[in-house]
Amino acid sequence: EVVPDGREIRASFREGVGLRGRVVDSAGKPIRASISVRAPEYSYTHAFCDAEGHFVVAALPGVPSHVEASAQVGTVEWKANRAGVVPGPDEIELVVRAVTK
Repeated sequence: EVVPDGREIRASFREGVGLRGRVVDSAGKPIRASISVRAPEYSYTHAFCDAEGHFVVAALPGVPSHVEASAQVGTVEWKANRAGVVPGPDEIELVVRAVTK
């Protein structure tokens, strides 16, 4: 980028890594869930699962992250949490459980 006074400014960006996975219930049935990913010094990132429970979150820092899946199926709320997930090439599986209030 060149600024108005003619000085050149260079910036470099580190390419992030992705996180992919699948959300299922305890019987192994896919769940369409909302996915939230939180990493240190990084804002929340959200994604949604497809009909088969698969999700992809791109451009994350390659540090341990907290991943949460949540879904509302009828009147039942489902959740799963996993801390320490390091984004990379391996797919993770989140098993949601019914939340009782």
